[in-house]
Amino acid sequence: MSFASFPLLPNISSTFELVSDVINEKITIPQNILQTYKTAHLEQWTKEQGKYNRTEWFLSWQNFNPNYKHIVLNDSAAIEFIDANFDNEISNAYLKMPLVVLRADMLRYAMMWILGGIYTDSDTICRKSIREWIGEYSDASLLVSIEWYKNTIDYPGEKYHHTQLVQWTFAATNNHPVFWNLLEKVTKKVNEASVWYLKSIQNVEEIGGPQIFTKTIEEYMNLQNETLNSLENGTKRRVYFPKSRVLVLPHLSFAAVEKDFGTEFAFSSHVFKGFDVDEGWKNGKGVIAGKT
Repeated sequence: MSFASFPLLPNISSTFELVSDVINEKITIPQNILQTYKTAHLEQWTKEQGKYNRTEWFLSWQNFNPNYKHIVLNDSAAIEFIDANFDNEISNAYLKMPLVVLRADMLRYAMMWILGGIYTDSDTICRKSIREWIGEYSDASLLVSIEWYKNTIDYPGEKYHHTQLVQWTFAATNNHPVFWNLLEKVTKKVNEASVWYLKSIQNVEEIGGPQIFTKTIEEYMNLQNETLNSLENGTKRRVYFPKSRVLVLPHLSFAAVEKDFGTEFAFSSHVFKGFDVDEGWKNGKGVIAGKT
């Protein structure tokens, strides 16, 4: 699979050049807030009805980070972005995906590879400035948070024996090798998979979700003899891995609940719209038209 260096879309003013080895390049994470949603403009968000109107959620990111560029790609812009910046192999895999959530997973990796910055789901709310997240570790090239620590979830399944990272919010430099690796893995799996396999919500997390996200970061860290599984349950501080330049924030940093607002690591909240009965992908919603 080759990387196609096409020009970016006109409405995105960022530029990039291919960096062969991010590990040893001290590049500050770009000041971009990257999101995806079916609509991409304030006037469209304000028209949405009900408790899931995203206007305040989107604006929270701008309000806490006024110097950041806020980029939201809608469905059509997402396809244009993929087509403009990647080869046919990646583009075909993206279009083959029958579920909205699968495309959302792949798109965040594509945006991070090209643009870099902070990616966050459309159902998240910023609680503190991104600068506060990073603290003294301004040379970090990848910033993540813990979803659960190894052997702390009492459910069957191998994945619960390993530390897992949050995949709804994270940050990185552009051209970070983790995200090219993720794009390659997702593309290969999708292009080799049946539509039946791709349509099953049971497979979402391993196709492009938090399982493969965590595994790929772990593999990257292992190259530098570092591991996420060295983290202890209940760690209430930033943990920096200097060789791989990965900054790990504590559990619940990106899932703050009301009782924790204002505490040191309550950086953002997650509404978990994926569980919604009417629209959530975890309840079988979000099949793309023509992919049934």
